[in-house]
Amino acid sequence: MYKINKYYLKDSLIHKLNPITKIILLLLMILSCLLSKNIINILIVSIYTILLLLLSKINIKIYLNSLINIKVLLIFIIIISLIFKINILTIILTIYKIVIVILISTMITLTTPPTEITYGLEKILSPFNKIIKVKEIALMITLALRFIPSTKEQSERIIKAISVRGINYNGSIKNKLSIISILITPMFISSIKKSDQISDIMTVRMYNYSNIRTNYRMNNYQYKDTILLIITTIILILTIIS
Repeated sequence: MYKINKYYLKDSLIHKLNPITKIILLLLMILSCLLSKNIINILIVSIYTILLLLLSKINIKIYLNSLINIKVLLIFIIIISLIFKINILTIILTIYKIVIVILISTMITLTTPPTEITYGLEKILSPFNKIIKVKEIALMITLALRFIPSTKEQSERIIKAISVRGINYNGSIKNKLSIISILITPMFISSIKKSDQISDIMTVRMYNYSNIRTNYRMNNYQYKDTILLIITTIILILTIIS
């Protein structure tokens, strides 16, 4: 069974990219999506996105599941747009941009371990080290990325336990709200316990984010990174000038 936003180890071009390259690529693609106004730009961004997804060698079902998870957001956007009588083409274009951004973001999280994402963010934000506490922010991001999957798994286990006891989760909105209220307490207790465990482990290992630390993987910058960044930058320039 596939799990969304979980790192999948594959021998692909995207997996081998430097994490700094991936984060910059994500930012450039987001800008390209936001600035896409005509069909040619949309077509170019779409083809390039599909190419990147194929290069990641991740099963397409996982990417489709990531879109299913935002169906509520998409429906909400459509309803709000209809209420304010926004042009149908504008609605379609907005949904398209959201889908592209979600697909690229999912690709980054699926092909990059959480620690590598943190490493990339830390290096990108390093010029602002005197203004903000970059290493502290990087540590918080790492812990958040670690907590999200485990919290989701814990909630699924609690929902299954509730279902076994005869409580119907797939009922009316009132039933769903009551189930959510039941989930809050055990989820909160579980999160506190895990945070205490992580704190104890970090204390035992004498972890200090202010110290200079080495990285487990050698994140060498290769010619592949340069080529992909040049292509992505060209696409962004085309969307700006056209």
